[in-house]
Amino acid sequence: MAVDYKNDSALQDLDDLVEYDPTSVVTLDKPVDMLSNIAGGDYWKAIVQDYKEKRIDGYKAEQRLSTEYKQRLKKRYSYVLDMPIRLKAGNRPKYRMIHACDHEDGCFLTAQNIQNRKDELYTNIQTGGQMSLFDIMPGVSQSVEGEWILREEVKQKVQDSIEKVGTDIGITRFIAAFVNDNGLICNFDLIYEILKELEQERKIWIDRNPAFSEREKRPSTFMTEDKNKTVTIRRLKA
Repeated sequence: MAVDYKNDSALQDLDDLVEYDPTSVVTLDKPVDMLSNIAGGDYWKAIVQDYKEKRIDGYKAEQRLSTEYKQRLKKRYSYVLDMPIRLKAGNRPKYRMIHACDHEDGCFLTAQNIQNRKDELYTNIQTGGQMSLFDIMPGVSQSVEGEWILREEVKQKVQDSIEKVGTDIGITRFIAAFVNDNGLICNFDLIYEILKELEQERKIWIDRNPAFSEREKRPSTFMTEDKNKTVTIRRLKA
């Protein structure tokens, strides 16, 4: 089966992708049952049929395919991180990275690494080193997906995530659960900032161990964990 990328409106802008090796025709010679094995089912057939009959466009087809695929991964893995990568805000994803694992550390570290790469992508490629207007506007955050989200929306999602967990949860596990449910909608620094704000509002308590710095003997303020440090979020009763 030959797929002509030049004539597919859903894929016409692939030449903007730096990593893309331009090839007009890609030949797929694998049988249908092998494609179903890769996808984890034959749900993709209905999506292709809807696309061929123009009931959906390529963008909707990609969304449906990724959603169905993630649902199957979530039956096996605790954390499924979806990362659609765009070069410009509002554009269709150039490609979609999906990471699945069973441990919060794997999810956290993957999300953290993608965030770091996002900063390089938008600073060096998209804007040519120039800061975007949104980078300095208060209350607006750029997601890893290249979209914009209001700070208050993020705060509400953080509070919703806190309500889902028990009274205590480690911050690494909390962040992993947050991105698992919401995607990479903001940098971790914003989540840490909101958690500190919720502590000031007496909605949570942040318990750090060690509680005091070794040298200055001042109360600890760190928000990340390692083998020598833990951060526990404790939900306070209203």
